[in-house]
Amino acid sequence: MDSGELKEWVGIKPADLLVYASCGAIVAMYFTKSILLDSALSVVAIVLCIISCFVGMRADENLSGFTNVVKKVVYPVCLVAILVFIYLNFTRWNGY
Repeated sequence: MDSGELKEWVGIKPADLLVYASCGAIVAMYFTKSILLDSALSVVAIVLCIISCFVGMRADENLSGFTNVVKKVVYPVCLVAILVFIYLNFTRWNGY
């Protein structure tokens, strides 16, 4: 396993950092009680996660086929998870 594949599996590639920032926006939404701030944070979270999909889903010839397939599956799953958490924020957690 080379260093690029190791970085991919450990989660320290640039696309992973965008997902982490998106998750940070979700955590901030949980603790705020402002619908305006929550709306802005939800847009930031969605945009960051979509950008991470474009950056992270690209196939890399230096990585194994299995790793490239996992990348194509995991980034959209993260986007769906972010959308679910935004839904939960507006319906259950802060109940606007």
